[in-house]
Amino acid sequence: MVSTKDFDAILIPFVATCNPCVVALLTTALMDTVSVDPPFQCGHVLHPEVYMEYISGPHGTMAWDFHCMERINRMYKPFPMPYIIFYPVVSRDDMPFPVNEHIKTIQNDCFDGPQLWKGDIIVAKYKDTTYSQMTMASMADYPLIKIFLSSCGAPSPKFVPISLAQSSHTNPSSVTWDAGCEAVPVHAGNSFLPPAHAFTQSMYLHRLGGIVDNIL
Repeated sequence: MVSTKDFDAILIPFVATCNPCVVALLTTALMDTVSVDPPFQCGHVLHPEVYMEYISGPHGTMAWDFHCMERINRMYKPFPMPYIIFYPVVSRDDMPFPVNEHIKTIQNDCFDGPQLWKGDIIVAKYKDTTYSQMTMASMADYPLIKIFLSSCGAPSPKFVPISLAQSSHTNPSSVTWDAGCEAVPVHAGNSFLPPAHAFTQSMYLHRLGGIVDNIL
């Protein structure tokens, strides 16, 4: 049986009429912690997709990406308790996510196009700069998050599974990946991996493996 645990995180909905709030973010335990990527160093797989409207449900953690919030402008030292911002990248109908109106207002229309944050955003909090443990976030964290977002445009996804956005029954060996510049064919052996410069192998195997399938 998969072990689960909830941590309080902040939801920033894309709809302006819904206020940011604290939600219970579901996590499931990893079978191991070999991944070097921040969201997985705590030994849990997070499931922000539960709160992301229009996201492609069948792909679980493959449908979102993340951005580390470690410091704000003109700040020389990182936060002792950093955050990770989760945002959707694959929609269930392959259409763009709606612009997040809350963040657009925070940024005072300073960003446009691909730099606009889109969809429902989840912000999780961590106990230390190594992301080894999660901790409970609260609305007291929101002013700091607003300051960060005021000068931070949306990042480019580290990888986007193009064909996964089109079908929930994809042959792994046929998947192509947008690595930020062009679609890259995946060389399939016993497993298939995105480009080496996009994600580490261990993280991808965690995201693709059966961890999420056990709870969906």
